[in-house]
Amino acid sequence: MESQTDASAEQPSFVSCYIYGILFPVYYLLSVRRNQQHPRIRFHCIQSLLLFTFLGASIYWCDKHSSILAGFVLSVLYVEWMVALVQSMRRKMFKLPFLGTIAEHLASNTQN
Repeated sequence: MESQTDASAEQPSFVSCYIYGILFPVYYLLSVRRNQQHPRIRFHCIQSLLLFTFLGASIYWCDKHSSILAGFVLSVLYVEWMVALVQSMRRKMFKLPFLGTIAEHLASNTQN
């Protein structure tokens, strides 16, 4: 009989994709061979990279051009990051609006 810790150790940790910013996703995608990557971790890594790319761009835009739209976009992306953290701690597969669809497409592309 497997213990609870053994079963959870086998499951991939999605929270690392969101808690470390772009560090873990870049490390995982570059260090693990494509055919050995766990599909769900690959999806979450790509979704996290997209999220932090847009978050960084929106922080930069908000700093240079103070506007209501930039503040709104920054707020939405921040809330998406919080949702991603909570859902990944619950080990649920989820797609963020808009970014999840792009990440799913990029994660499923195969090299021919």
